[in-house]
Amino acid sequence: MKGVFLLLICTFFLSGTCQKEKGHFIIVLKNLSGHDIILSEKATYQGKCLLTGETLAKDTVIHYRPFNTSIESNLSNERPMEIYWVDVNRFNHGDFYNCDSIYIKNNILKKYTLTLDTLIQTNFTIVYQ
Repeated sequence: MKGVFLLLICTFFLSGTCQKEKGHFIIVLKNLSGHDIILSEKATYQGKCLLTGETLAKDTVIHYRPFNTSIESNLSNERPMEIYWVDVNRFNHGDFYNCDSIYIKNNILKKYTLTLDTLIQTNFTIVYQ
Protein backbone atom coordinates (compact mmCIF):
# COMPACT_ATOMS: atom_id res chain seq x y z
CA MET A 1 0.00 0.00 0.00
CA LYS A 2 2.83 2.43 0.84
CA GLY A 3 4.43 1.66 -2.52
CA VAL A 4 1.26 2.51 -4.42
CA PHE A 5 0.81 5.76 -2.46
CA LEU A 6 4.46 6.72 -3.10
CA LEU A 7 4.07 5.92 -6.81
CA LEU A 8 0.98 8.15 -7.02
CA ILE A 9 2.76 11.05 -5.32
CA CYS A 10 5.81 10.72 -7.60
CA THR A 11 3.61 10.58 -10.69
CA PHE A 12 1.75 13.73 -9.58
CA PHE A 13 4.96 15.73 -9.08
CA LEU A 14 6.65 14.50 -12.25
CA SER A 15 3.63 15.23 -14.44
CA GLY A 16 3.72 18.90 -13.39
CA THR A 17 7.31 19.37 -14.54
CA CYS A 18 6.92 17.89 -18.01
CA GLN A 19 5.22 20.92 -19.56
CA LYS A 20 7.36 23.04 -21.86
CA GLU A 21 7.32 26.77 -21.23
CA LYS A 22 5.96 28.78 -24.16
CA GLY A 23 7.46 31.98 -25.48
CA HIS A 24 10.69 33.26 -26.95
CA PHE A 25 14.08 32.29 -25.58
CA ILE A 26 16.46 33.71 -28.21
CA ILE A 27 17.31 37.22 -29.40
CA VAL A 28 19.08 37.35 -32.75
CA LEU A 29 21.95 39.84 -32.58
CA LYS A 30 23.58 40.99 -35.81
CA ASN A 31 26.83 42.92 -36.04
CA LEU A 32 26.76 44.29 -39.58
CA SER A 33 29.11 47.18 -38.81
CA GLY A 34 32.23 45.86 -40.53
CA HIS A 35 34.30 45.88 -37.33
CA ASP A 36 34.48 43.77 -34.16
CA ILE A 37 32.49 45.01 -31.17
CA ILE A 38 31.79 43.80 -27.66
CA LEU A 39 28.29 42.76 -26.76
CA SER A 40 27.88 43.56 -23.08
CA GLU A 41 25.49 43.84 -20.19
CA LYS A 42 25.82 45.92 -17.05
CA ALA A 43 26.55 44.17 -13.78
CA THR A 44 26.10 46.00 -10.47
CA TYR A 45 27.57 45.26 -7.07
CA GLN A 46 27.25 47.44 -3.96
CA GLY A 47 26.35 50.51 -6.00
CA LYS A 48 29.21 50.03 -8.49
CA CYS A 49 28.99 48.98 -12.14
CA LEU A 50 30.92 46.89 -14.62
CA LEU A 51 30.22 45.98 -18.21
CA THR A 52 30.66 42.28 -18.91
CA GLY A 53 30.68 40.87 -22.38
CA GLU A 54 32.20 39.03 -25.25
CA THR A 55 33.57 40.01 -28.64
CA LEU A 56 31.17 39.80 -31.54
CA ALA A 57 33.16 39.62 -34.77
CA LYS A 58 32.29 41.86 -37.69
CA ASP A 59 29.51 40.68 -39.97
CA THR A 60 28.41 38.03 -37.45
CA VAL A 61 25.00 36.85 -36.33
CA ILE A 62 24.52 35.11 -32.97
CA HIS A 63 21.57 33.66 -31.15
CA TYR A 64 21.63 35.13 -27.66
CA ARG A 65 19.73 33.54 -24.79
CA PRO A 66 19.56 36.16 -22.01
CA PHE A 67 17.49 34.13 -19.52
CA ASN A 68 17.00 30.53 -18.46
CA THR A 69 13.26 30.96 -18.88
CA SER A 70 11.27 32.71 -21.59
CA ILE A 71 11.90 36.34 -22.42
CA GLU A 72 8.20 37.06 -21.88
CA SER A 73 8.42 35.86 -18.27
CA ASN A 74 11.43 38.11 -17.55
CA LEU A 75 10.80 41.33 -19.47
CA SER A 76 8.03 43.86 -19.58
CA ASN A 77 7.77 47.50 -20.50
CA GLU A 78 8.41 48.34 -16.84
CA ARG A 79 11.36 45.90 -16.53
CA PRO A 80 13.57 46.42 -19.59
CA MET A 81 16.91 44.80 -20.37
CA GLU A 82 19.93 46.86 -21.35
CA ILE A 83 22.44 45.72 -23.97
CA TYR A 84 25.55 47.71 -24.84
CA TRP A 85 27.65 47.55 -28.00
CA VAL A 86 31.15 48.64 -26.97
CA ASP A 87 34.31 49.42 -28.94
CA VAL A 88 36.82 46.56 -28.49
CA ASN A 89 39.67 49.08 -28.23
CA ARG A 90 38.14 50.84 -25.22
CA PHE A 91 36.40 48.32 -23.03
CA ASN A 92 37.12 48.29 -19.30
CA HIS A 93 37.97 44.72 -18.28
CA GLY A 94 38.87 45.81 -14.75
CA ASP A 95 37.15 46.25 -11.45
CA PHE A 96 33.78 47.76 -10.63
CA TYR A 97 33.55 51.56 -10.86
CA ASN A 98 31.03 54.32 -10.19
CA CYS A 99 28.00 53.77 -12.40
CA ASP A 100 28.07 57.35 -13.64
CA SER A 101 31.52 56.60 -15.14
CA ILE A 102 30.30 53.88 -17.47
CA TYR A 103 30.63 56.13 -20.54
CA ILE A 104 34.06 57.36 -19.40
CA LYS A 105 35.49 53.88 -18.77
CA ASN A 106 34.11 52.45 -22.03
CA ASN A 107 33.50 53.69 -25.56
CA ILE A 108 29.84 52.75 -25.83
CA LEU A 109 28.83 52.70 -29.47
CA LYS A 110 25.15 51.99 -28.87
CA LYS A 111 22.92 51.27 -25.89
CA TYR A 112 19.66 49.40 -26.29
CA THR A 113 16.97 49.49 -23.64
CA LEU A 114 14.91 46.51 -24.67
CA THR A 115 11.33 46.11 -23.54
CA LEU A 116 9.11 43.24 -24.46
CA ASP A 117 7.23 45.52 -26.88
CA THR A 118 10.52 46.56 -28.53
CA LEU A 119 11.54 42.95 -29.06
CA ILE A 120 8.14 42.02 -30.46
CA GLN A 121 8.29 44.97 -32.89
CA THR A 122 11.77 43.91 -34.09
CA ASN A 123 10.83 40.22 -34.25
CA PHE A 124 13.39 39.54 -31.49
CA THR A 125 16.23 40.75 -33.74
CA ILE A 126 18.65 43.58 -32.94
CA VAL A 127 21.01 44.88 -35.64
CA TYR A 128 24.10 47.04 -35.15
CA GLN A 129 25.37 48.74 -38.33
